[in-house]
Amino acid sequence: MRNFFKNQRLSGLLIEIAVIVFSVLLALAVNEWRQERNNRRMVERVMKNIGSEIRQNQEGLSHAYEYHQKLVSDLREGRHVRLVESVPLREVDFKLNDIKSFREGMKEKMLNYGISPTVGFGMQKISEERYGLYVGTGEGYVEIKNDSLKIYMQKGIQLRSAFVQNNAWELYDEILAILEKSH
Repeated sequence: MRNFFKNQRLSGLLIEIAVIVFSVLLALAVNEWRQERNNRRMVERVMKNIGSEIRQNQEGLSHAYEYHQKLVSDLREGRHVRLVESVPLREVDFKLNDIKSFREGMKEKMLNYGISPTVGFGMQKISEERYGLYVGTGEGYVEIKNDSLKIYMQKGIQLRSAFVQNNAWELYDEILAILEKSH
């Protein structure tokens, strides 16, 4: 009888151990599955961000390339006067008939384009719709025509750079490091 209880306790103990081992293994498997699912989601998100970033970079590079191609073409053909800005008159926030207000407004416009009028700035009325303009060593003119204000500059070619993002690649590197640690 004693052997019977001893065998029953031993078999009960073995069943409990098996249940505990099974539970631990099941918990580890579920945790591994959850971690793998999270990793897949993270990789999908990074891939989507990289694709979006590449498209944005391509657009920025394309615009800069087109601008520079036009600039080179104009220079080869002897067209040194470049349209810098065209603004609808309804968006002009200074008085066009007051030369002092006009001059101050144009100084502000030049600052917005990164051209510092502190180097030298001047305007001279040529006609009702045209003003001579010099900024530093650059010369040009301002034209008021067809409900818009157009700024043309001769010297001082303005190169434009394309803004290229690199955020998604850095995130991708960080995710790779996390994935390597988890395996």
